[in-house]
Order: sequence, then C-alpha cells, then structure tokens
Amino acid sequence: MLVVYPNDLCPVDGVVIEGHGVMDESYLTGEPFQITKTSGSTVLSGAINGESTLTIRATEQAADSRYAKIMEVMRESEAKRPQLRRLGDRLGAIYTPVALAVAMRQLFAFVMRRARRAGPS
Repeated sequence: MLVVYPNDLCPVDGVVIEGHGVMDESYLTGEPFQITKTSGSTVLSGAINGESTLTIRATEQAADSRYAKIMEVMRESEAKRPQLRRLGDRLGAIYTPVALAVAMRQLFAFVMRRARRAGPS
C-alpha cells in the first residue's frame, strides 16, 4: 500500500483503496480534465494527485508501469534521433547548394532580361 499526498505524482499503477479525489492524467491520456478517483478506481503512474490524500494498492511494479513504458519509448526514439539527424544533414548538404545554384541562375536570368529590355542608354 502507498499513500499519495496532495499534488504528488503517483509512483506506480494501482487501485485506490481509500480516499476520494481527482488526478490529472492529461499528459498520459490526453484528456483535458481531471479524473475523479474513488475506492476501486485505477490510477496511473505519473498522474498528479489533486488536493486530497489517496491510499493505493500497487498492481504493477514501477518498472512495468505505463509511465515506465512511455519513458522507454522516449529513450528509444532519442537513440534513433541521431541517425535521422545524420540523414537530414546529408540531404541538406545536397539540397542547399542545389537550391542556391538554381536561385542564383534565376537571379542572373532576371537581371539579364531587365538589361535587354532597358536597351542601350
């Protein structure tokens, strides 16, 4: 059993066994409002407790909780990010000079057309 005090993070997934209050699970579920928790309600690790004290029974170890799984996905995506960044750098190394060359050619063509239209002074 664990006691989650007001405005604390819930450390594990579990079930409320005593107390009544609300928890903010918005960053886990995307719901924009606080969820009422009473005896028997499930709670998610990482949820922020409201203004009341809740006693919960853990149903998962902290390492197996939903929050831990989200953090694992985040770590994996950060590990893959440098590979994507290197690919972006390689593409940028090709794209940027080509785009600048095309722009310079168009600028030169524009200036030459204007000069021909103006004619000799």
